[in-house]
Amino acid sequence: MKALLNGKTYYGIVALSIIAFTLIICSFAYTASKNDVLIPYRKGNTWGYCDKSKKIIIPCMYDQTLPFDSKTGLAPVCKNDKWGFINLQGKQVIKIKYDSVSYFSDGLSTVELNGKLGLIDTSGKEIVSCKYDFIGKFSEELSPVNKGGSWELGYISEFKGGEWGFINKKGAEVIPVRFSEVSDFKEGMARVKISFGWGYINKAGKVVIKPEYLEATDFSEGRAAVKKSVSKDSYTYFLWAFIDKNGTQITPFEYSKVSYVKNGLAIVEKNYKWGVIDSSGKEIIPISYKNIYSDDHKVFELVTDQKIQYVVIKDGTIQSLDFENVRGFSENYAAFKLNNLWGFIDEMLQVVIPPKYSYAYNFNNGYAIVKLQNKFGIVDKKGNEIIPIRYDDTENFVEGMAKVKLNGLWGFVNLEGKEIVPPKYKNAENFANGVALVKTDTAVGYIDSIGTEYWED
Repeated sequence: MKALLNGKTYYGIVALSIIAFTLIICSFAYTASKNDVLIPYRKGNTWGYCDKSKKIIIPCMYDQTLPFDSKTGLAPVCKNDKWGFINLQGKQVIKIKYDSVSYFSDGLSTVELNGKLGLIDTSGKEIVSCKYDFIGKFSEELSPVNKGGSWELGYISEFKGGEWGFINKKGAEVIPVRFSEVSDFKEGMARVKISFGWGYINKAGKVVIKPEYLEATDFSEGRAAVKKSVSKDSYTYFLWAFIDKNGTQITPFEYSKVSYVKNGLAIVEKNYKWGVIDSSGKEIIPISYKNIYSDDHKVFELVTDQKIQYVVIKDGTIQSLDFENVRGFSENYAAFKLNNLWGFIDEMLQVVIPPKYSYAYNFNNGYAIVKLQNKFGIVDKKGNEIIPIRYDDTENFVEGMAKVKLNGLWGFVNLEGKEIVPPKYKNAENFANGVALVKTDTAVGYIDSIGTEYWED
């Protein structure tokens, strides 16, 4: 199955791979609504759809079928290397003619035809004809588009060349294709490169900060970092400063490295020393450290030649943390290490889960993966072990199911900690639209949330 590459631009664009799809005409007497569940069913080398009882509803006549989208009631299907969409009655809604398609997002699907990209709505109407070489994700109602560029595939794939502009969700090219590079819109501004300089435009496409910088970052909390050459003592230095949305310089061009502004703070390097400043340029942590690290710009790791110290900044006040390691806060909890064991503190710096794990990951949607003696499990914010610490690997919950690995095989555990699907699959994807794609040594197909397998050979 061909992949449709899509993603956002940032100094040349990191690819985000989106799986592609297509369809064929057919109609059936079966009537269904979006609340009905039809599951991709494989019979030998052909695919169709069945209900929960494995009754075939849409005959196995496709080369590949993907799950129905619960929001649109449409599913991508493939026939003869072409993709389109059918509805729950099996009726072709979007004709099979595309080389690839994506699932709908905000009512739009990115489609590819003869190497060019466009956008369609759920009726199949082409909102944007297939004329672009790149269409990015929408950010603040606008999407970057490119003509004339191409992907350079590698460890990190980048889209290079051509010219850039922006379209809106109605398909109008509201900012004409004319820039050599762009970024997504952030806080009403987008970085653009004209000739050899970076500047900023607003949503009307007007250049509001001249393209006079060697490099520039996105705006964050009303601040952006920009870089230019500075002559001093017969030498030329390439240094950073911070500006506001009017282009007014907030700090001098004196930093060799900078971070973005988050929680009102930025990490900076000056004369080979690191510190932390606030959004006005005031030093909050003196620029005197060998290095400084932070995930969230709340907890900071301060490195000197003698020691590593952890501090938290609250209301402009620096408070030391007497731990061996602390990571940034996620969902109001931060993992910390004490006596070589990991636990969690809250934003009041109170221990909420005592240190008893050999490693702990950040909380995500109320759950965190923990490790003990090379085994993994999952805990909730009260420290309850939702998934027992006995697996060789695990991933966090998706649609109420977590992948677990034991003895080289994958299964699934639910939110109650029950092993719904014992580890028996060579590979398994996370649940999406109520099903998960799994693979054995000899078969591939979908399972549901109670472990029923929907295929036959």
